[in-house]
Amino acid sequence: MRFFLSVSRITSVCRRSPLLLLAGLVLGPASAFAEYKLQPGDSLAVSVTGLPNFKEQPLIGVEGTITLPLAGQLKISGLPLSEAKAAIVGSLSNKLYQQMANDGREIQHLILPNEIVVTVVAYRAVYVSGHVTKPGEYPFRPGITVRQAIAIAGGYDLVRLLGLGPFPAVDKIFLEEAIRKIDFQLNVLAEKKKGDEEGHRADAEYYEKAKDLSRKGLTVVERLLDARRAVLMSSTQFLQTIVEISNTERQRDEYARQLQKLELALGAGGRPDITIYRKGEGEDGPQHLGADEDLELAPGDVVDVAPQRKNVAEAQPHQPENLQHLPQRPDPAAKRTRR
Repeated sequence: MRFFLSVSRITSVCRRSPLLLLAGLVLGPASAFAEYKLQPGDSLAVSVTGLPNFKEQPLIGVEGTITLPLAGQLKISGLPLSEAKAAIVGSLSNKLYQQMANDGREIQHLILPNEIVVTVVAYRAVYVSGHVTKPGEYPFRPGITVRQAIAIAGGYDLVRLLGLGPFPAVDKIFLEEAIRKIDFQLNVLAEKKKGDEEGHRADAEYYEKAKDLSRKGLTVVERLLDARRAVLMSSTQFLQTIVEISNTERQRDEYARQLQKLELALGAGGRPDITIYRKGEGEDGPQHLGADEDLELAPGDVVDVAPQRKNVAEAQPHQPENLQHLPQRPDPAAKRTRR
């Protein structure tokens, strides 16, 4: 109820002031990084305009402090950058800094607040773990998303994620084309099998006639031997064709299984489960966030990629809808019946 009230109020205000609506569209929603608070492991750069020798890059230690000349130790862990900058400026303002002139004299410089520059040199790294090609630690940059972090880590490891075999780059188009070529090859082999079977049957009939004539003494032995060799050769060729068909069908089944698993990975709802582990401060504590690929990361986030549990059940052998448009495996027996 509170949400709808707030929306109605915003709509009312925007009607009275279109500029507010335009500003809201330009600024957009604040990301998690916009509210980021410095943590141990982040590095700052502190410099003073006009003092080339005053350039420090303190690393926030495990106790949440940094050490600066003239200021000593400062506790800045848990502060946004703006508050950390205010604390550093307050500790260095109106301090005297001694620097060496070109002639060897020492010159004292009064540090003014507007001369102090504080920036972040490096944030804590992000970590990508689980079923990616190159899990590990990667530098953080503001605005980086889950999708970009996974891309930097080499993308999803389909070999580990779905067991697609040693060639995860084999894509859907290649597999569909391979299945079509195998189906054409099976059609050719089916015709060859039919011809081999008819040839073997004819050789066997001729051999029986030759044996009958040989028993009656109406033919020479050489003719009987030739007929026997022809039967053996046609029988061997017929068996070789059957074996070739069996091997080709086995290869087609393997391609179909790979295509089915690939479609589970690339199809709607087939993305892996992505979890963000984020260290919190105070009452927030550690957070486990279910994330999509467009979520912006914060420094120190751990991105874990795991297969979806529901895809384990879906991966049971069955004929996916996407394969129904492919030519079915040729059935020589059915073809002979039609003829």
